[in-house]
Amino acid sequence: MESSIILSIKTKFADRIMSGEKTVELRRRFVGKFLDSHAFIYASGLKKKIVGCCKLVCSFWSVGGTPSVHDATREKACVSLDEFNKLFGGSECLVCYSIRDVIRYDKPYDLSDFGLSHAPQSWAYARCIPASILISGDVQ
Repeated sequence: MESSIILSIKTKFADRIMSGEKTVELRRRFVGKFLDSHAFIYASGLKKKIVGCCKLVCSFWSVGGTPSVHDATREKACVSLDEFNKLFGGSECLVCYSIRDVIRYDKPYDLSDFGLSHAPQSWAYARCIPASILISGDVQ
């Protein structure tokens, strides 16, 4: 099951991914395990549910989070310059993952449905996938 991961994403960004507005995920580190993985979207904050899934494709990475990187990704990542600087100011690396093939679940899932007892800080392996997702084909 190592090819399925759960990404912890703030609710406002998870909602934008599900709506199709946010098509890029920015991270401080390159994690090869994200590539060609089933990425389940855990909406942290108030929702605390797995709301859907997607595929991640590494678009590019940059050493240092420069304003030019922000300019190139701002609309697709749905982050303001202030948010960008707060997240990546002083970071050694910035990785841009394209979000593809998004599926929103009609009924969000609990972390326990995926074999987790607590929310991942950034990401975690899914220990299992609910049968209802496998049967419906709602996994990328």
